[in-house]
Amino acid sequence: MVRSAIWPLLGGVVGLVCFGSLSCGGDESADPTASAARSATATSTTVVDSVATQRKGLRTGNPDIDPVLVAIESSTPATLASTVRFEPVPCSSASSGIPQPPPCPAGVPEGTPIDVLPAFSSEGHFTTKADFLQRPRLPAGRDAFVWAVVEVPPASTREPNFPLGRFAVVYATPVAGRLEGSVIYVDGAKIVNSWGGTGGSMQNALERVRDGKVIVAPPN
Repeated sequence: MVRSAIWPLLGGVVGLVCFGSLSCGGDESADPTASAARSATATSTTVVDSVATQRKGLRTGNPDIDPVLVAIESSTPATLASTVRFEPVPCSSASSGIPQPPPCPAGVPEGTPIDVLPAFSSEGHFTTKADFLQRPRLPAGRDAFVWAVVEVPPASTREPNFPLGRFAVVYATPVAGRLEGSVIYVDGAKIVNSWGGTGGSMQNALERVRDGKVIVAPPN
């Protein structure tokens, strides 16, 4: 069920970022979400494994979101590829600019629209449809599990060629005693954008969707 209030997504991030240690620092006493933060704090990989198991097979009941959850959970290249909505972006032979435009294939005129999947990491970039179909990859991999799902506010800042879709799925991935975060942006049962990559923090992932309306709350 969608909650009517805007959810303070950052409340529980301190404990979950460093689940392998006994103390992550920070004062939760004045935070109204302190109890959520304490319950989300995992002090061993056993706890995180338990949460990941509980989240396996999670569905929202929303047909505009669930096909993406199924595709990412399956990690099947063909299924992932069929769940992506590519964005046409003019190609260029120039190798400058951020994001760098997709290169024009041999014999293709400058400025011809090329289908790409946009993504954010340290900076924006495009993966061409041809490259994605050859090696489908997303920041939320096989070991990732759903941490939260939110509805993206219509007023969110949007950049050209980088759609945010209608929904955002926050994924958590256990890596060397910490949780890395990533965000998959969804619209009409299709992946339209993503944020994350190696070393992406949960705090940054949650910051990106902090104004969203909760559809699936974090585990507790």
